[in-house]
Amino acid sequence: MKKNITIIGAGPVGSLLSIYLIKAGYNVQIFEKRPNFTSHFVAQGRSINIALSTRGWNALEFVNLKNIVSPHALPMYGRMIHDIGGAANFQPYSTNHDAIFAISRNNINQILVNEAINNGVNVHFDCKINDINIHDNIIKYEYEGSPKYHPYEVLFCADGAHSLLAQKFVQHHISNYDIQYLTHSYIEISLPPNNDGSYRLRPDALHIWPGDNFMLIALPNTDYSFTCTLFMPNEGVHSFHNLESGTYIYHFFSTFFKDFVSAVSDIDQNVFFQNIFSQLKFSQLHTSYIYPWCCGNTLLIGDSAHTITPFYGQGMNCGFEDVYQLYLLLEKYNNWYDLFQSFQNLRKPNTDAIAKMAIDNFHEMKFGVADMSYQKHQALKKQIIMESNGIFIPKYESVSFSNIPYVEIYENDKQLENYIKMIQRQT
Repeated sequence: MKKNITIIGAGPVGSLLSIYLIKAGYNVQIFEKRPNFTSHFVAQGRSINIALSTRGWNALEFVNLKNIVSPHALPMYGRMIHDIGGAANFQPYSTNHDAIFAISRNNINQILVNEAINNGVNVHFDCKINDINIHDNIIKYEYEGSPKYHPYEVLFCADGAHSLLAQKFVQHHISNYDIQYLTHSYIEISLPPNNDGSYRLRPDALHIWPGDNFMLIALPNTDYSFTCTLFMPNEGVHSFHNLESGTYIYHFFSTFFKDFVSAVSDIDQNVFFQNIFSQLKFSQLHTSYIYPWCCGNTLLIGDSAHTITPFYGQGMNCGFEDVYQLYLLLEKYNNWYDLFQSFQNLRKPNTDAIAKMAIDNFHEMKFGVADMSYQKHQALKKQIIMESNGIFIPKYESVSFSNIPYVEIYENDKQLENYIKMIQRQT
């Protein structure tokens, strides 16, 4: 198989992929549009904090990166649900004290790209890709204001949502593409440490303030701050459209997120909430479905192939699992075409399944987790799972704390829900 590999995108998935490939004996180059961030990260746009779970750790550990990433990650052992009255209730993720781990996307990206370079990957920063000629295998890019050309033998595109290669596949009628936007968007809010440098909220939990059609979440950072994310409809009574002043935002938070406001009571309220309003540029949420993912010696991978919403914390975990599964297939094939076909056939049903489960989890998080009927239903599911002798498996724990294929988890949960409906009809 051809040994010279080109990757577009030095994000977490592209960087990890390059490490896997160079360790497998390939020559690897990455083209990245952002400036060099190996020593100082240059923030561009918004990103929700990442929740690393078993699939992600498994992919990192396979190339001896788990111990390098671990010091930058904080364990979260469950959800801390904050009700409208200001009370909080901790709901553990599992009975085995399992945790998902909060980590800054910037931190893990910087770690992985540095590891890639240290392993011999040639990373070209400040290179904006303008065109990909998939017939002649040439990338056209811009560097320091001048057009450049790069012929490639094998191309992986890990350039995220709205990938240029995905657009090329659609233009050339290679792939079908469907993008489904939620009616909700999000903004990020930084919650600083207390004046004494301590956390303002319990740091070993993912905090959720559920609303009727909106929610606030908070994930801890190693610098004792929290990255908070407000998800709201774009239009409606309680929506981003109506957050028209810092004063309005303060009243909104005081009404629905009381203990969050209490947590910042020592901060100048006018300044804090006015800063939120002044930075009120929300980002849309969407799921993208594209297929096929490959053509000849080119392949989409990670978010480029399957952008999912963040509500199961599986976006990067899923992308890292892509890399791991691709590597396992490398030794089985002697040409890239067959390898890529096998890879997409393996991964597509699984990425579709986690995309569906992420949307379902969004509705649970913004409403169900605080609803008594939902909690009773979940208690019944747990009882049936425990008594099923392994026939049924817990969905959340299986997604986050196992390597069971997503599609198997999804189908098993559907069977469980149908079984519960049958029981309820009989009683």
